[in-house]
Amino acid sequence: MNNNNESTETTTYHAFTIGPLFRTITRVRKTRELWAASYMFSFLMRSILESFTPSEIILPYAGDSNQMRVDLPLSPHGAGIYPDRCILRLADPSVATTKINQAVKNALEKLENQLIPKGTILATEFKQLNVSLKDLILIYPLEWSGDASGKNFVHEINAYLDNLELSNHYQPIESVQLTELLQLSIHQFYQAADHKDSSVFIKMRDGTRRLLSLPEIALRELRFDENLNNASGDNLVKSKMEEPISEDVITMKKAGAKAKKIDSLQKEETLYKDLKTTISDHIDIQWKANPDLNLSSLDFRHKYVAVIVADGDQVGKKITEICQTKEAKTNLSLFSKNLISYTRSAIQKIVDYGGLPIYGGGDDLLFIAPITNRHAPESHHVFALCDQLNSEFKNTIKGDTSLSFGVSISYYKYPLGEAVANAYKLEKRAKTKSKICFKADQVDSTSGKHEIRYKKQAICWEVRKHSGQQFGSTLWLGEPTAQNPELPSSRLLWLELLQPGSKLEQSFLTSVMHKLQGLPALLAHAAKSDKKLTNLDSFRKNHFNEIDNHEGDFIKSVFKLAAAIFRDYGDRLDKDLSKDLLSESRFKDSPLAPLDLHHTNLLFSILRLKQFMTQPDHD
Repeated sequence: MNNNNESTETTTYHAFTIGPLFRTITRVRKTRELWAASYMFSFLMRSILESFTPSEIILPYAGDSNQMRVDLPLSPHGAGIYPDRCILRLADPSVATTKINQAVKNALEKLENQLIPKGTILATEFKQLNVSLKDLILIYPLEWSGDASGKNFVHEINAYLDNLELSNHYQPIESVQLTELLQLSIHQFYQAADHKDSSVFIKMRDGTRRLLSLPEIALRELRFDENLNNASGDNLVKSKMEEPISEDVITMKKAGAKAKKIDSLQKEETLYKDLKTTISDHIDIQWKANPDLNLSSLDFRHKYVAVIVADGDQVGKKITEICQTKEAKTNLSLFSKNLISYTRSAIQKIVDYGGLPIYGGGDDLLFIAPITNRHAPESHHVFALCDQLNSEFKNTIKGDTSLSFGVSISYYKYPLGEAVANAYKLEKRAKTKSKICFKADQVDSTSGKHEIRYKKQAICWEVRKHSGQQFGSTLWLGEPTAQNPELPSSRLLWLELLQPGSKLEQSFLTSVMHKLQGLPALLAHAAKSDKKLTNLDSFRKNHFNEIDNHEGDFIKSVFKLAAAIFRDYGDRLDKDLSKDLLSESRFKDSPLAPLDLHHTNLLFSILRLKQFMTQPDHD
């Protein structure tokens, strides 16, 4: 309900955005650069906010309005938690520009003192770059005036800020890039973050800390495995991967070399080979003592990492509803406070899983994680982690809100900046291409249009193998509204199917996939007409009757998933998706209808993902 007392009041807000964040993070090559870029912009925004009072700051949350000053904590585990945008409502708009400019100036000076302490070698090297921080960081200011009552003025202001950023068609080629400065001062940032007990920082022999590298993130599952501890109690990943990398870092630091020159001494391939041999020997010894032990080996997936981007769904709608309440400002502050609370919880869950959080801004997340971790306390693969993060977001923020994810899985040597850019692209696809299917039995009598079964709240994922092969799909994270409680949803089934720890042979998985892909029409017919799994059960017994034990259980779960996909994903395919699907050369001569083609291909992509996640390492 609108606040009629303020319906004609003109309100003036001031806002600004800092950057170039996206351009900086897509230029990075290593985890330390990506982390440092996020931390730097978050640190800068936090410092700017400190020049205002909580009552003047609309977004982000900076404390309760009755507080006299902003007192914001450092981000947990060093991840950036403060966004690159701010909306203010100042008592005297005439001095707003002066006040904001001074706040930015003070924050840049504080950042420079953190990066480049005076009287140090770093200060001398920075001076030689002949550039100032204010030349590398862009500030886009905005003044917005209007009747804010009942309006989603946050959305309108963000739209104007988007236009301001896009209006800068001329992209200058900097003589010094921001990433070069980050490379120069990375250890200063580690010290500023000061998270001594955080597992995302590795303590080195000289007492200093460094960030996890991509190979170390890929190997987190093995690092968590206590069965891979040697006789002295040290984990084999620690002794064979972490410690040699740390020694190289210490050597280069003593020589005064820049961080990027450390790469020449990080012989990851040699370290991987040595680790694989050591683990294999260790397993042989353990099995001789106890043949029943389920020990982890260094597998194919342990050379891959997932870059994950998440963004909120229906958050704008939620803010609009808040703006229409009488206590809009108070409720908006509470909403923002809930986002901060969720961020801190989400970052901790990412760390518990073994991931590296880069940014957590409420309904925005960016992190890097291992593909699986069966030793984590909750989620045991990265897709289960996404599902968990989505469920907690919905429970915290309420309403129709949810998260959509882009998951880019690539070899540890794949350019990190490209993997990040691809994850953002996949996340956008999850939002725009997830209106996949329709309910055939619900038609709008006036327009004749079918109701969309679901939209957004999806994971769009892609695996880029070292060989150059790519595959992926879009998976829905929601639950059907008219779900039969006796029939599990497709989401629960594919989450269970991807659980690590399976002893399935690769030859078995390959044969299952090959046989099913050779019978797509029969599979689709059985799945579409199946209500109690009787048709699919007959199909299974006819083609897989020789399989029993745990392999037989796996086959049954595959057919349950097939039935659930045809049941949950609808009876009509979105015409845009149908067009995209048929444009792919591999489907050009397919005899299947687009709907059957989509559903069976979704099943095959999940099976291929399972194969990827269980494949042994052959290098």
